[in-house]
Amino acid sequence: MKVKIEAKFQGPPNSGNGGYVCGLLGKHSNLITEVTLRNPAPLEKELIINKENGILNLMDGENLIAVAKNGQLDITIPGIPSIEEASLASKNYIGNEEDHCFPN
Repeated sequence: MKVKIEAKFQGPPNSGNGGYVCGLLGKHSNLITEVTLRNPAPLEKELIINKENGILNLMDGENLIAVAKNGQLDITIPGIPSIEEASLASKNYIGNEEDHCFPN
């Protein structure tokens, strides 16, 4: 199966956003999936997803980008914050800095 990571999903310079890349690979599984990034994912390039023994591999030629395998989900969902709590927390969000290390 072929996929391409569009430039609008850039994370670090010239690489796909890690969360997007993991989600892209994970959506090809119908199970709870654990995805591990192995290398930066190139943008605007045809990549291949292959499946071997229930494991999905995202490949750029011979270069392994990410691996997806069956996982477990063991979380406790926190309560919804109030508007005041969310507003206060947003002041510490590093994405609001003018000199953010990933400005795109």
